[in-house]
Amino acid sequence: FRNIRPSQKKKEKITLITEQLAKYDELDKLFADIQQLSEKIKNEKQHSEELTNKKNCCEIKLEKLHSEMKSLENAGENKQKLESEREKAVQYKESLTDLLRKINDLNSSQERLAVLQSDYKELSAESEKLRTRYNTMNKAFLDEQAGIIAKNS
Repeated sequence: FRNIRPSQKKKEKITLITEQLAKYDELDKLFADIQQLSEKIKNEKQHSEELTNKKNCCEIKLEKLHSEMKSLENAGENKQKLESEREKAVQYKESLTDLLRKINDLNSSQERLAVLQSDYKELSAESEKLRTRYNTMNKAFLDEQAGIIAKNS
């Protein structure tokens, strides 16, 4: 019975270690996902700043165009110019709407990153616990193996 129990314990330890290896693989994948999302958010922040600057510029131009349109409203000969300016104002409005959508997308990505980073911290702590446990169990296993080898020699 003594030979069966240590062997069974070893099998259980091997099974546990194998299961833990899958968790390590999952942690590695999550870490890669977090790095990728961090890079994406960095790029989106930069793009968002550029779009915000462009939006501000467009708003100034739009206000100028509105002022110009008011001053030219009654001038029949400038009707076509006003129509063109109105079309530009509509395009600016569409650009601003698109900018707002992109900013909202960026905010969503930042929230997702925060959640993933939180998950990663938790999984990293769990991984460290499992790694310590694995190292302890592996040392005990190797010590036991060394004892068996020494006993049989």
